Amino acid sequence: VRLQFLYCVRGSALLVYEDQGEPFVMQRGDLVLQPPQIRHRVLETYDDLEVIEVSSPAEHMTTIDREMKLPTAAVNTQRVYNGQKFLWHRAVPSEPCEDLGVHAVCRSEG
Repeated sequence: VRLQFLYCVRGSALLVYEDQGEPFVMQRGDLVLQPPQIRHRVLETYDDLEVIEVSSPAEHMTTIDREMKLPTAAVNTQRVYNGQKFLWHRAVPSEPCEDLGVHAVCRSEG
């Protein structure tokens, strides 16, 4: 996977990601940039969850590591996974969204 975004259209989900700390609730309007090869789990879903997932390439292999415990003991929110950092953009319903922060967590290769 070179790029993978998750955008929550409605509902919410309890997610946990490698090196990113405790589980969190992604809710309506939130966006997650899920870097290549980051390990993660969907722990619970609520309220008729609907998520738009954009990934490149569209078809890609998914593997399961049943031995890895999440959340990980170490927290490293600055870890770079194949040129990208994890991003959780939290929506603020009363404020317009002008910058999701994606550019800041993706390394320019060129």
